[in-house]
Amino acid sequence: MSIVFLCPGQGSQKSNMLNELPDQKIINNTIEEASDVLQLNVRNLDKESALSSTYAVQLVLFIWSIAMGELLKESGAKPHFTAGHSVGAFTSSVLSNALPFSKALTLVAKRGELMESEFSSGFGMGAVNGMTERHVQSIISSLSLQESVFISNINSNTQITISGTIQNVQKALKALSKAGASSAKMLNVKVPSHSPFMERIAEQMRLELEKASVQRASIPYAANVSARAVTDPEKIRKDLSESIKKPVRWHDAMCMYYERGARLFIELSPRSVLSNIINQTFTDARGLSIQTQGADNCLELIKRYN
Repeated sequence: MSIVFLCPGQGSQKSNMLNELPDQKIINNTIEEASDVLQLNVRNLDKESALSSTYAVQLVLFIWSIAMGELLKESGAKPHFTAGHSVGAFTSSVLSNALPFSKALTLVAKRGELMESEFSSGFGMGAVNGMTERHVQSIISSLSLQESVFISNINSNTQITISGTIQNVQKALKALSKAGASSAKMLNVKVPSHSPFMERIAEQMRLELEKASVQRASIPYAANVSARAVTDPEKIRKDLSESIKKPVRWHDAMCMYYERGARLFIELSPRSVLSNIINQTFTDARGLSIQTQGADNCLELIKRYN
């Protein structure tokens, strides 16, 4: 049975998340390296006030996940596959050994910077539960909102996120709730991620990634756009830029890994968003959050599954 390391995107952040990490040398070294590369004290980015910034959120999630991944790696734990949701794809690329930490860090910083400068207000995302992708799309189309509201993440068969202008996302959520969604609410995200609104940022990131040295991954990386396991450098490079403007097909990627024998999914996150989705989707697979279950328990299970 195979093991997957899951890397979160926006929405999994918590205040003080970096400062509450275990006081371990490998973790402190990761944080210090990040501060040196960015020429700022990254421990200041996880304050409640700082986390109102897209730039700060993406960086602290990336650094947190890498630090905990390094802790597991130091203890001998190694995944058979990796997968990153949205900005977590950059974390996944590091864990897959396609990008070095320092380069991925500067790319995440650039990504957050571009998003923050492009979308200061007027845009956002919403989460819909209890409806399929097809049903959500039919409601959006019935409201003639298909040019301003887009399906952005398919997290499970019945957990969908939408992106677009705040006014029309709110309008769509109201209609989806009336049409039978178990919940339909705005997310604390200020950008229309994974939608055509991000075209210009995706192009700028494509140019940045062209300059980066991406290696063949030694551990398969789940592409956000195609939901396929890839190791080819060009496919990883393309996914990291194109996924900014296209939907994240997370459910399909998790099903793909399940079909390839994955049964233990370890979420490198201060929350348990992705692991909860695994437990709701597969009856004979197990999703664990390293924050909730603890590194020691995760390590013990990894040994059993290896």
